[in-house]
Amino acid sequence: MKIETNKVVTVHYTLFNDKNEMLESSHDSQPLTFMQGSGMLIKGFETAVEGKSENDRLSFNVQPEDGYGEFNDELVFELPKERLAEIQGLEVGMGLRMETPNGAMIVRVAGIDDQKVSLDGNHPLAGVPLRFDVEVLEVRDATREELDEQARRAAEAACSGSCSDSCCSSCGGGCEE
Repeated sequence: MKIETNKVVTVHYTLFNDKNEMLESSHDSQPLTFMQGSGMLIKGFETAVEGKSENDRLSFNVQPEDGYGEFNDELVFELPKERLAEIQGLEVGMGLRMETPNGAMIVRVAGIDDQKVSLDGNHPLAGVPLRFDVEVLEVRDATREELDEQARRAAEAACSGSCSDSCCSSCGGGCEE
């Protein structure tokens, strides 16, 4: 069976950066299972595995625009240190969830000095060319339940996780009054 949209795929993978440093590997834990075409993975990964079959092995490169995006300097900003004083153990590398006018945003603490904290909203791999080594373990049809769950997640994503009056009907209701 070939990998195509709405097929459930299980792979082992190893991820390298552009310096050939291994960043992560599913061989250290569990294989990765995903639904092809769901947007669960970066575009470059889904594009590269499309059409492959069980037992195929492949190695491919993903450029930033098809991975985690280009590094965006506008997502790096500073806040006065006292604005984050309530956060215990604040340290470089720590991830924080911030509320913005456009919804929640995950940022990383990039630097701390006596007066300010530098925050970075870019994905840690933004701007980094990647290489994947992949072994396809299984390809199967999605179950009705998996397809329904994917449709529910897509509707929630379209709502950006909020339920405004204009959104509730499209994300299935369930809004709290």
